Amino acid sequence: MKATYVFAKTLALVALIVAAGATVATWNAAHVSAFNPQPDPPAFGAIGITHEQTALISARLMVENPTTSSLDADGRHRARPVRVELMFHDSDGNVLARTEQTVEPEHSVSFALNGGELPIRADGMRVEVQPCIKVLNNPNDSGQARLVGSLEVFDNFGPDAGKTRFGEFIWF
Repeated sequence: MKATYVFAKTLALVALIVAAGATVATWNAAHVSAFNPQPDPPAFGAIGITHEQTALISARLMVENPTTSSLDADGRHRARPVRVELMFHDSDGNVLARTEQTVEPEHSVSFALNGGELPIRADGMRVEVQPCIKVLNNPNDSGQARLVGSLEVFDNFGPDAGKTRFGEFIWF
């Protein structure tokens, strides 16, 4: 009988530990947060360009699920144009260049920053720039259209003129 009593107490203790563990796990599950690697709003990382390079940012307005049901009477997409601001900042956050443009559905706009027009650094090295696409006005419903941003750096001179050195995409 003593062995049965010890077994029952051990079983009760194990059940208590399991119940406590389940309670802690349930409490923690209700308080878990996930890391979102995509900034809000989406953003490009800073890049360096030389005086012999150009940085080009582009924005394209993609119509979600473009089917015949998403066309108006004239055969055009129902999604409406989006107004964007394309900018480049320096490493201190100052605006180097900017433009406002309207992106039509299924079309792109772009804006270039020629490194040869930037002030020459004392050490003659790359100039750090921060590309930025800011949505100023989006009259579309959620899921109707999506803005896709891209960044390209290419050479201006020499045998590799026009050759892309770097590219990056973001989805809004």
